[in-house]
Amino acid sequence: AELARVMTAMRNGDFSQQLETSMQGQLAQLQDDVNCSLTITANAITEVTAVLSGLAQGNLNQQLRQDYQGVFATLKADVNQTIEKLTTVISSIQESANKVSQSAAEIAASNTEISQRTEEQAANLEEASASSSNMLDEIATITKQANEAVALAENAKITATEGGELSSQTVNAIIEVNSSSKDINEIVSVIDEIAFQTNLLALNAAVEAARAGEHGRGFAVVANEVRELAGRSATSAKQIKAIISNSNQKISQGTALANSSGEKLKQIVSAVADVNQMIVSINGSSITQQQAIKEVDIVVQRLTTLIQENSAMTEETMAAAKQMADQANTMRHMLGYGQCCESSFHSLCGPFGLQPLEGTLAALIGDAKT
Repeated sequence: AELARVMTAMRNGDFSQQLETSMQGQLAQLQDDVNCSLTITANAITEVTAVLSGLAQGNLNQQLRQDYQGVFATLKADVNQTIEKLTTVISSIQESANKVSQSAAEIAASNTEISQRTEEQAANLEEASASSSNMLDEIATITKQANEAVALAENAKITATEGGELSSQTVNAIIEVNSSSKDINEIVSVIDEIAFQTNLLALNAAVEAARAGEHGRGFAVVANEVRELAGRSATSAKQIKAIISNSNQKISQGTALANSSGEKLKQIVSAVADVNQMIVSINGSSITQQQAIKEVDIVVQRLTTLIQENSAMTEETMAAAKQMADQANTMRHMLGYGQCCESSFHSLCGPFGLQPLEGTLAALIGDAKT
């Protein structure tokens, strides 16, 4: 009956019972063996239970320290090895969590710097875009003014050409006037010669009239009038010569001035043509620069779009880095108590593509309990 009681207790998981009735002979030896086995089993279970309870509370500083034999020695070795593996795994995970946290901090710092630089680049590009727009407006104004200058230069060229033609016509007219003056001078010389001859004839007539006496008195009066008329003609001829000589000097001066004006007008026409060519060249360069600035403005707009996209990506990366740092801190906090079930591992490490290590804490404790 006592043996049945002990066996029933063992079947119910109670190894604290002992055979207490005194027995003799072989039964006494059997009693000692049963009681010894119960004591060893109870001690092993008690120590294993204490260690497993400590593991469940995150205490990894425990081991089975009593001496056992047989299956209990194997159990002791397995439990102690499990604790060592748990310690190694958790230390490795803690180290990885620290590295993840450090990397997240570095990523956050880098992203902050990138974000600041991106903002600076965006501001610079906005200024460049505004400058490009202003330059486009200024070049458009310059192009318009250049076109107007081309028209003005062309009109000036036409006017200068017409002035040159008029100057040539003036020179030709002055030359003709000079030629006419020479003809008039020759005619005046003839008149002067005639007046001189008439004066001589009048003198001869007066002499002859004086010789004729009373009969030549009337002829003498006529001869005197003719002589006076010849004198006035000679005087007028001299005055005309002086006037013509003065006119010839003025004509020579006018001719020189007209020729000089013609040369200046030719130089002006040439200079206007050069200026016109330069303005046309400037206009072409302005159009080319305008097109180049338009292309630069397009590139700036594209860069602005890319920088905005990069800024959005940087913000997303910073958010992901913060989340990674928070999860690493949470994981490190949990590992600090030695508690890390597989569902927690997946929730913490799943977003980073990490797989659970073989033999997590819960699995190892379960293996040890079985």
